[in-house]
Formats: sequence, C-alpha cells, structure tokens
Amino acid sequence: MKRTGVVASMLFVCVWLQMSSPCIAELLGPGRYHGYVGVDRWGQKVFHTGPYHLFLADGIFEKLKSMTGSALELHVTNMHQPHNPGGAMIREFSKVQVKQLIPGLEIQINCPQGKVKRGRGLSVGVSLKNTSRRVIEVHPGAIGIVLVTNTPTSNKAMGYHDPDDCAYWYYHSVYLGLGADDARKEVACRRVIVDWTPQVMADKGAGVSIPKEGWGKVLIAPGGAYAGSATVGKLLLPGEYQVFAYYASGNFSNAAGPMSRRMNFDVGGADANKLTPARAGNIQQELIRQIFIHTMSAEHCNSRLASFRDRGKDLDIGASPEETIQRAKHAKEIMSRRIATLRLGFCKKSDTILGALVELLADSDGLVQLNAARGLAYHGRREGVPLLKKVAAGEMVLSSSEFERERAAWALLSLGEKFARPAKPYYSKVLNELSEDPGK
Repeated sequence: MKRTGVVASMLFVCVWLQMSSPCIAELLGPGRYHGYVGVDRWGQKVFHTGPYHLFLADGIFEKLKSMTGSALELHVTNMHQPHNPGGAMIREFSKVQVKQLIPGLEIQINCPQGKVKRGRGLSVGVSLKNTSRRVIEVHPGAIGIVLVTNTPTSNKAMGYHDPDDCAYWYYHSVYLGLGADDARKEVACRRVIVDWTPQVMADKGAGVSIPKEGWGKVLIAPGGAYAGSATVGKLLLPGEYQVFAYYASGNFSNAAGPMSRRMNFDVGGADANKLTPARAGNIQQELIRQIFIHTMSAEHCNSRLASFRDRGKDLDIGASPEETIQRAKHAKEIMSRRIATLRLGFCKKSDTILGALVELLADSDGLVQLNAARGLAYHGRREGVPLLKKVAAGEMVLSSSEFERERAAWALLSLGEKFARPAKPYYSKVLNELSEDPGK
C-alpha cells in the first residue's frame, strides 16, 4: 500500500508538470513585489508587471482593488506556490504603497477592433504622454505590447518556430493548489517589443527630442507626446484574448513602469472583420471619444502657448490637482481659471476632483461652467449634460464666435447623448450630420 501511494504521488506530479509546462522556474516566497492589481477577462484576480503574473486570493484582492491602475509595492508575507516551476498566489501582505518607475509618463492603448480574422493580426495604437512638469527620459526599447490568454496553445498548433526553441507563450503561469477552494488558474503572455527608434519618435512626436549624450533614448518635454502603431498576433488561433501596453522595468523586484488598460479582443474565422451594425457603433463611439479628448487637449495646450507668446509667461494653473482646484476657483486671471478647470478633466479621477468639477458647474463665469461640464464628461459623468445641451443648442451663448457650441456637442456625443440639430448649423459638417441622427 505504501509503495502504491508513492507511485500515485509521483504520477500526480508528472501529470501536473505536463499540464503546467512550459513555465518559468522561480521559487517565489515572502518579500517585496512590484506591479499592478487587476482582473482579467476570465475573472482571474492578478498582480502583475508586464507579462509576469501572480494570482491574488479573493480576500487580498478586496483589500487592494481600490488601488487598481496604480503601480504598487506590495510587502507579501504569505505566498503560496504549490510547485516550482509553477504559478503562485498572494495570500497575505503587511504593507502596500504606490511606487512607479517613471511618475508622470502615461501610456494609452487603442484597438477599436473587437474581433479580428485569424492571420490578419490586431492593429494596436500606442501613445505616450508626459503629464508631469519635468522632462522624462524614455528608452523606446522598453515599450512593449503584451498579448494575454488563459488557454495557451503549442508552437506546432500555431505554426510558430523559434530559433532558440522558446514557446510563443513564453510567460506562462499555472496555479493548481491542493485545497478544496484552490481552483485551477492559468495565464500566458506573449511580449512584443515595438520597433520605434529615437529618431522616428523625435521626428513625429510633439516635444520629443534626442539628447546630445546617451544612446538609444529620447527626452519628452512636459506635455510632450508620441503615438505609434503596430500589428500583433497574426499567428493567434481562434479564441478570447487581451492586450495591453507597458514600459518594461524587469520583473517583480523593480518598481513597475506605466501600463495601459487591458483591452479584450477575439480572433475568429472568415467573417470576423465583417462590419456589423453593432461593431460599427462601437467604433464610432470610440472615435468620437478620441476626438473629444484631442479637442480638449489641443485647447489646453493652445491657451497656454498663446499666453506664453503674447505675455512671455505660462498660465498659472497649479502644479498639482489640489493647486489646480484652487486656481480654478480663486485665480485672479479669468483665463487661468478657465484652463485650470479644463485641466481638472485630465487629472486622475477621484471624489475630490469630481466634487470640484460639480461645484464649478455653478461658477459665475459661463466658460468655467462649460469646462467643468466637459471635464465631468471626460470622466464619464453626466452632471453637466443639461448645461452642455443648452450650449450646444445655442441657448447659452458664451462668445461671439460660438465655438463653444461645438465643444459642448463633442462632449455630449462622447457620452452617447442625442440632441437636435440647432437652427444655426455648426462649423463642422460631421457634427451637423451626427446631431441630425446620432445613431446614424
């Protein structure tokens, strides 16, 4: 009986290794770990930095979920790793704090395709922006796109050959505890480095330059930005996937770089790229939101540049969210108040920011009110919709040019709001068409 038990145990281990390989062998235990908290599209609660993933116990996730989107340093006191190689679960921690590699560098991703045809690949737009007030040094080679699945397939099945015989899904983690509550968890990632060069970023970016000293990097000035694109995942088999972009900083030992949101996409068959009404509506709504965001950004930058050109100084709109709120409410120059209010829309969403924007809806200056309503719309809030509709319809005139009507209209469209075409047409033909039939 004893011999039979040993053989059964060995058989279990062999089967488990077959199920979980290939995995990266590493003994994981208590210590400091850096990364982001999140939930993947399959409901798995994770803590990760780029393609490196750990799993979170339900109770730990509940304690950390309010910090989703922030780069964290987590002091782990109980890490459960049933097997090495193999995945691990964080079960206890003693301390958590925000700690990011490059504060102020923002990475965004855009891929409006919800479903793509196998072999065609996913077109991904990736943008960088310096939201700080200092120059940021960026290494293009550290910018990566990560594909994610919970059902990795073999190189042979995908038709993939690696010269070093590495798996396509190289970053692969499987957690298979022995307890009754330890359901199997699995995540696998493919990391793709973007082929941006410093020269291309400097030529096509805004506020991007190459330093006189130092090779393979660029400098992004405050407010500077660069946007590029890549096509990834041409070998993916039909199924469900996620994608995100990030700035690599190593593994869990190092402070995490900025990361974009995770976006879902599917790979399907021959009809995957057919433009259905539902897909067309999603693409239109995403494009409208991007236009709304870009018009706000352009207005913000142009107002500050005009002040510098005409008066030789920048607008005083505050260096922090708290200071910006004070400038929006109390600055002596009305232009500073208006642009400070607009800037609140770009601040990280919080109860303080939203409360200030709602309060500014009742300001004595009409353009401050409008910018507060636009800022709320940027955060997906509807408190300013009544005011936006009045301005868009021309019932609340704030300037001789009435350009504010178009700004209000884009904000309404970004929220999916319908509104009638005004008696006086918009300058934009697109807005005139959308206002006649927003669902067109």
